[in-house]
Amino acid sequence: MEPDDPVWMELDSPTSGPQTSQNGLNPGNSFPLRTPSTASRVARGTPSTSGEQASALKTFGPMKGKPPVLTDEEKAEIYKRHEAEDERRWFVAKSFFDARSLVADHITSFNNFVGKGIQKMFDESEPFEVQPETAYGVEGGIRKVVIRFTDIELNRKPEVEHEDREISHHTDEVAKPADEMAKPATPDDLDKGKYSKGGKVSANWLANTESNGDAGAWDSETPEASVRGGASTSAAGGGAWGEDDTVVGKGKGKFGKSGSKWDKTMKPNDVLYADQPGAGDGESVVGKGKRGQSFTSWEKTTKPNEVMFADQLTNSEAPNQQSDLNFDLDIPSDVAGKDLEDLIPKISASMDEDPATEGWAQEKASTTNAANGSVLDEDPDSPVIGRRTRRSKRPKLDLNDDGEDKFEEFIMKVPVKENPAAECPANGEPTYKECGKEIREANYKLLPVEARLRGITYSSPIYAKVTMEVHHPRTEYQRKDKASSSTPKFDSGQVQVIEERVLLGRIPVMVRSSLCHLAQNTSSEDSPREHGDCCLDPGGYFIIKGSEKVIVAQEERNGHRVWLSNNKGVWIANYVSRRKGFGNYNYQRTLVKLTPPTKKISALQTSFWPLFTVVLPGIDPIPLALLFCALGVKSDREIIQMICYKDSQKKSEDELDKMRDEMLFLDPEMVQIVAPSLKDADNQLAKSFSDWDENSYQTSKRDVDIALYYIGSRSVKKPDPDERLKHGQELLKKKFLPHVEGERSKAYFLSYMARLICLGYLGRRQPTDRDDFKNKRLEFAGEVISHQFRKLMGHVQNTMRKRIQKHLGKNQDLASIEKYVEDKLITRGFRNSFSSGNWMGHDMMKNSGIVFDLKRGNPISTLCQLRELRQYVPPTVKVGEDARHPTFSQWGRVCPIDTPDGESCGLVKNMALTGIISSAGTEAPVFDALESNGVESLEDLSSNTIWRVTKVFVNGTWVGVVQLNRTKSLVKVLRTLRKKPPTADLYQMEVAYDALRRELHVSTDAGRVLRPLLVVKKNKLNLNLDVVKHYTSEKMGEPHERFSWFLQKNVIELLGVEEEEKALIALHGADLERARHFQLKKNVKFSHAEIHPSLILGLSASVIPFPHRNQSSRNLFQAHKHSKQAIGVYVTNLACRADTSGQHLFYPQVQLVKTNIVNCLQKDEIFSGQNAIVAIACYTGYNQEDSIIMDQSALDRGMFRTQHYRTFKSEERSDHETFGKPSASDENGGPRALRSDQILEEDGLPYIGCNIGMNDVIVGKVAKNAETSDGCRMTDTSTRLKAHEKGRVEQVILVQDEEGRKIAKVKLRETRIPQVGDKFSSMHGQKGVVGMVFTQEDLPFTQEGIVPDIIINPHAFPSRQTLGQMCESALGKARAKRGEQLFATPFNPASTVESITDALHQSGYNGWGTETMYNGFTGKAMEAKIFIGSTFYQRLTHMVEDKIKYRSRGHVHPLTRQPVSDRKRHGGVKFGEMERDCLIAHGAAATLQERTFHLSDYHEIHICRGCKQMAHMGVDRIPTCRFCKKDKRIEEIVKVEIPYACKLLIQELQSMGISVGLDTEVM
Repeated sequence: MEPDDPVWMELDSPTSGPQTSQNGLNPGNSFPLRTPSTASRVARGTPSTSGEQASALKTFGPMKGKPPVLTDEEKAEIYKRHEAEDERRWFVAKSFFDARSLVADHITSFNNFVGKGIQKMFDESEPFEVQPETAYGVEGGIRKVVIRFTDIELNRKPEVEHEDREISHHTDEVAKPADEMAKPATPDDLDKGKYSKGGKVSANWLANTESNGDAGAWDSETPEASVRGGASTSAAGGGAWGEDDTVVGKGKGKFGKSGSKWDKTMKPNDVLYADQPGAGDGESVVGKGKRGQSFTSWEKTTKPNEVMFADQLTNSEAPNQQSDLNFDLDIPSDVAGKDLEDLIPKISASMDEDPATEGWAQEKASTTNAANGSVLDEDPDSPVIGRRTRRSKRPKLDLNDDGEDKFEEFIMKVPVKENPAAECPANGEPTYKECGKEIREANYKLLPVEARLRGITYSSPIYAKVTMEVHHPRTEYQRKDKASSSTPKFDSGQVQVIEERVLLGRIPVMVRSSLCHLAQNTSSEDSPREHGDCCLDPGGYFIIKGSEKVIVAQEERNGHRVWLSNNKGVWIANYVSRRKGFGNYNYQRTLVKLTPPTKKISALQTSFWPLFTVVLPGIDPIPLALLFCALGVKSDREIIQMICYKDSQKKSEDELDKMRDEMLFLDPEMVQIVAPSLKDADNQLAKSFSDWDENSYQTSKRDVDIALYYIGSRSVKKPDPDERLKHGQELLKKKFLPHVEGERSKAYFLSYMARLICLGYLGRRQPTDRDDFKNKRLEFAGEVISHQFRKLMGHVQNTMRKRIQKHLGKNQDLASIEKYVEDKLITRGFRNSFSSGNWMGHDMMKNSGIVFDLKRGNPISTLCQLRELRQYVPPTVKVGEDARHPTFSQWGRVCPIDTPDGESCGLVKNMALTGIISSAGTEAPVFDALESNGVESLEDLSSNTIWRVTKVFVNGTWVGVVQLNRTKSLVKVLRTLRKKPPTADLYQMEVAYDALRRELHVSTDAGRVLRPLLVVKKNKLNLNLDVVKHYTSEKMGEPHERFSWFLQKNVIELLGVEEEEKALIALHGADLERARHFQLKKNVKFSHAEIHPSLILGLSASVIPFPHRNQSSRNLFQAHKHSKQAIGVYVTNLACRADTSGQHLFYPQVQLVKTNIVNCLQKDEIFSGQNAIVAIACYTGYNQEDSIIMDQSALDRGMFRTQHYRTFKSEERSDHETFGKPSASDENGGPRALRSDQILEEDGLPYIGCNIGMNDVIVGKVAKNAETSDGCRMTDTSTRLKAHEKGRVEQVILVQDEEGRKIAKVKLRETRIPQVGDKFSSMHGQKGVVGMVFTQEDLPFTQEGIVPDIIINPHAFPSRQTLGQMCESALGKARAKRGEQLFATPFNPASTVESITDALHQSGYNGWGTETMYNGFTGKAMEAKIFIGSTFYQRLTHMVEDKIKYRSRGHVHPLTRQPVSDRKRHGGVKFGEMERDCLIAHGAAATLQERTFHLSDYHEIHICRGCKQMAHMGVDRIPTCRFCKKDKRIEEIVKVEIPYACKLLIQELQSMGISVGLDTEVM
C-alpha cells in the first residue's frame, strides 16, 4: 500500500474535537477560521484552555510502529462499510429536514409569543394604581383606582371587520304580546343616540303606531336608518309589519304615512315579494325564511326596484298570496329596445345562504338566468368582487350556452362599498365594473392574498380582561356637580370591582404561523393552493399595508449571565435582571466595580487601594460592604469567606476539615484586594452621619437598618429622613437582583460577582468573550415583537392613567373601561415600526436594521433572508476584526461562507442548515430533579463551606449548590431527563459542567443555538443497522415524530455551544475506526460524531458542487450574491399577486450534479438556472476577460428566456378624483389623451393584451377642477409610463384599501431573450457578460456533433482557482452519458479526482474531460484539446435592457441647466473627475470640451470690456452695460461662451456683494 493511498490518508488524518476537525478539514484554505493560540485567546478575553479543556483540543498522537498493510479485499470492505454508514447518516439528516422547515425558528418564536409568551408577560406584570392629583370633597377624601390586565385572548385569526353595519343583527326570539313590546321613543333615547337620525340604527326597539320619522325610523332625510318594529299597525315611520312580524329594511316615506301593502307567504322557504306604491318611492323587497323562525337578517337596497334579501318571521295567519319574482333592471333610455344579450353584463353577487333554505338560492339562480344574467355562487363566508380579465376589446359579451360570460373570471375576496351596477355603455362594449358588495353581519377571514392585493395589514386583535378596583373614600363627601348634593353610591371605604373585556389593539400575524389561516398543520382543504397562495411559500414574514416584511434575527448578548469586562483598568461585573411588566422602567442592571486607586470614586474616598462599589439603577454608587450589611451579612470575616476562597483540591475529608478550621481555604491575594473596601465602607458611613440629622442615628456602627438608611439616602430622589429606611428597603427589593428571592441568596450572588472581579484582576480569568456564541442569544420574530409590545403596552397604561385622572380630578363617576383604553396605540405602533424600521431592542433602546422588505428574487434569496443573522452595531461604534472573524463556537451553527463583503462583512451571517434556535423551556422539571438529587438552597449554605461545593446555575441564576462527590451523578440525571423529558421543549436543555470552575450550568432559555450530533458509545455510533430496521418497522405519521424518535432512542442529541466545549466529536467514521482498531498514544473516547461535515454550510453554500475545491472568495460571491440574483420561479400564484417587479425563468432545471444536502432537502425550486454545455476555449476573441460566447440557436429554443413583470399602482387620492378615460378637452390632456382611446376603456383601465410604451396612459384618472365656477372642467391626472418602461398588459386589478379608497393595479409583462451585455454566472462565482452571440453553424463542435451553448475563456481559472467548476463539468458529462445519480458533496473522501476520471472512462470519454473540436468557420480540427462538459449556469438580474442609457437631447435641471441624472427621464450619463483625468491624460482636449461643455450646460453671455461685468440684454435685443452708466458702443460689448454653472456662480457671488470681473480677448 502506497503512502498516498486515499484510504490510508483518510484513516491517518489527524482528528479530534470540533476545533481540530475544522483545521484539518480544509486543504484549500477556503474557510479562514479564527484559530488563536492559548496566549492570543487570553489576550482577546477568551478563557484560557488548560487541563481538561486543553485535552479536548489536542490532536491524536502518531501511531506506534509502521502502518499496517491492507489488502485489496480489506480496502474494499472498508469502503463498503463507510458507504453504508454514510447512507445511515444521510438518512438521519433527511429525517431532520423533513421534521423542520427552513424557517421553523421564526415561526416557532412567534407561536411561542402569541401562545404563552404574551400571557406570561401579563401574569408577571403588577397592577398599576391611579390616584387623583388633587382631592375634592371632604378634607382627606381620596379615591384610588387599581387596574389589572388578565385573561389575554390572542387566538383569533385575521379577519376583515364588518364596518358597514347598516343591518341590525337579530337571532331567534320568542314573540311577545304587543302590549309588552310596544314602547314609544323618548327624547332621552334620542339623546343617547339610540335612534339617532341619519345614523345606523341597530336597537331592539318596538315602535307603536304613534311613532314617526323623528323617532329614528323611515325618515325621508335619513333613509339609511333601520329599526325593528312590532306594533299592531305599521307606519312608514313606525317600523315594519304587523303584530308578530319582524322586518328590518329601508324606505323613504312621509312622517306617519304608510300606504304600503305587504304580500306575505305562508310556506317556508317561499319567496316574499312586496311592493310599496304608496308614499314611498316604490322599492322592491324580497325575503325568505321559515314560519316563526328567523335565521338571517334583512339587507337593504339602494335603488328602486332592486333585489333585497330578507328574512320573514311570522306567527300569524295571512292570505297565501305569492307574487312572481321579477328582476326590474334599470336600463338607460338611450339603449332601450336593444337585445338583452348585448346589454346585460354578468352580475357577480353573493348572499348569505342558510343551510335550511337552499331552495331560495336555486330559485334565485334560475330566475336570474331567465333574464339572461347569472349569479356567481361563492362561499357565503367571504365577500367577492369579480374582476374581468379582458383579452381584447369586443363589441358585446360572448355568452355560452349556460348564459355565462366566456371572459376569464378572477375572483378576489375583497369587500367594496358600492353595489353592483348593471350598466353598459352605448357602444355595447364591456366595461370593467366592481361586481358587488355583500353586506354581512359577521367578520370573514382575511387571507394573505387579499391583504397583499388590498394593501392592508395582516393582523389579529388582542383582547384582555381588565379588572378595575375603585376604592371609594372612607368618609362620606358631597358631590360637586350641577345636580343636587347626594351621598356616594357606595358605603364608606367600599371597593367597587369592574370587569370588562376590551380590545387592546391588533398585532401583525406571521404568515404560516398558528394564527394564520395557512398554518403548517392545516388540512388539505385549507392548503395555500386552495386559498390562492403559493404552495412553495415558506412563511415566516409579515404583511404590513400590503408589503411583505421580514424581521431579521438579532445577535444579542446573554443578559442572564454575569459579564466580566475590563474598561481601561476598571473591572466591572455586570448582570441584567429579567424584566417584568411593561415600559422600560423594569430594565434592571447591577454593576459591581473595582476601581483602581488612581480613579476618584467620590469625595468620601479615603483609601489608595482599589475599592469595590456597587451601582444600582437610580442610586449613587454605594460601598460593597454596606450592601452586604443591608442583606444581613455584617461580619467582615463572613464577607471574606464568601469571596476569597481557593478552589477545592482532591484531598480527604479530614484534610478538608482541617483547612476549614484553620482558614487555609482563603486566598491571601484576594483578601488583600477585598479588605481595603471593608475599611473604606466604615469610613464613608461615619462621614455620612455627620451630615445627617442628629436625632436619626447616633452611631456609625454597621447595622442592617443603618445600611438601609444609607442606601435610601443615596437615592437620586432624595427622600426625607423619615422615609429613607423604608425607601432603602424598597430599593433593595426592586432594584437589586429582583429575580433572586431571599436576602441570603442575593448576598451569595453579590459575592460571586465580586469574586469574578478578583479573579480577573489577578489574571486568573479573562474577560467574557462577547463574540463567543455561548455568551450570545439570538432574538427572532417573537422576541423582537415582545420588546416592542412591552413599550407599546406601557403607552397604553400611561394613556389610561391620564384619562382616569381627569375623571378622578373632577370627582366624576367612572365611565366604561373601554373609554380609557386606546386600542390604536398598539395597532399604530406596530405599523409604524414595521414601516420605519425603528424597534426597541432588548435593552429598550431604539435599533435599526431589524425589519426589511422580503426579497422575492428567487426561492433561495427568500429563504436565506429568513435565515439571516445580524449583529447590531451602533453607527458611532467602530467594530474590530475579532467581531468579523468566525470563531469555533460558530462551527455547525453559522455558515462560514455566506456573508457580505464590505463594511458588513462578518456582521451579517446566515445560519447553518442544522442550526436550531432553542425555545423557552419549562423550568419546573429541572428544579424537581435538582431538589431530589442533593442540591441545597443558598439560604442554608454556610460561608465556610462554599469552597467545597459545586455551584448550580439555571438560566444564569445561582439557585443552589451540590456536593462535589454528587456532581457527576447530578449531571447524569439531568442528561437522562433530557433524553426522556416530560415535555418536548426539554430536548433542547443544555447541561454544561465546568470541573475547573466547579460550576454546573443548566440552560432552558430561548435564543441558544443548538445543533444535532450523533451519540457515540465506546467509539461506536448508536446509529447502527438495527436502529434503522427498528425505525422503518414502526409506523410514525408526522415528520416531527420521526425525528423525535431518534432523540428518544438516544441516537441524536441537541448540543449547545457551552456543552459542546466539553465534548469530543468525531468528524468522519474513519476517526471512530482509528480509535477502535489502531494503537494510539492515549485512550481516546469520542462522545459524539458529526452527521456529515458538509452540514456546517448554509443553504446557499450547500448547493454549490465541490465548494471545498474553490477559492473562498468565489464561494462567497456565489453564496451571497449570484445565488440571490439568479432568475428562477419565485412564486406559483402570479395571478393572485401584484408585486412591484418580478422575474420568471421559462424553463428552470435541476442540477445534473447535486450535493447530498440538496437531495435531503427535496426542494428542487431552489435551483434558478439551466444545465448548459460549456466549453473552455479562446474562440474569435469575443470572450476575452469575463465575456462569454453564446449559441443563438439555443437561445431561439428558449434557453435562459425570462418573463419580467412590473406592476403600476394608482389610487383615488381625494373625493374629486375618479378613474376614467381622459379626453383631449381636459386640462393637461391634449394630444396625449388621443392615444388613450386605443388603450383604455371607459373606466380608465387598459384592456388585457394591449402594448403600452413610453408616455402612454396606463391608468386613466380625472379630477374635478375646483377653480372653475361651473365645476365641469376636468383635469387629467392619469398615470403614464416613463422612459424605458414598456410591456403588454397582463392583469388589471381594482380593489379598496382599509380607508375605502379605490386602488387600481396594472401588471405589465415583457419577454426578454439573452442578448449582448447580459450577465451570467456559474455556481462557482465565474461571472461573465455576453460578448457575442453566434449561430450554431459558426460555433465549434465535437466528433459527436455536440455544439457548446456557452464558451468561456480559460484564463478565468488560474487566478480564480475555481477547480470545482471543472469537477462539476466533468462529473456532469459522465452523468449525462450514464444516467446515474452522482453527487458532488463537499468534504466527502470518496469524491476524489480519481473517482471522476474513472466515471469519465466508464462513459467512453477522456479521463480529463477534453475532446477534439472542429472550428465552425473552417471545419478544421482545432489544435488544442478543448475541455467541454455540462455546467449549471444562472441568468442574473443584471441586464443591458435595464442599464442602457442614451440621450440626444432631453430634460435639463431648471437651476443649473445641466442634463438630469434620472434614466427614466432620458437623463445624461455622469462624467466625473476620474473620467476627465483620463481624457486629459490622453490629450483629447476637444472631446473633453464636448463632453463637459457643449453637451452639458453651454451658455452665451455678453461682457463689457470696460468694467468687465456681464452686460444686460434689453428688450430691443441690444446688449447694454448697467454698471458703467454710460453709453457704450456695441463694439465694446463682446459675446463669450461659458458654462451656465459659471454664470450662476457669478450671480450668486454678486448677491453676496462680491463682484467678479471677466477679462476678454478677441481671438
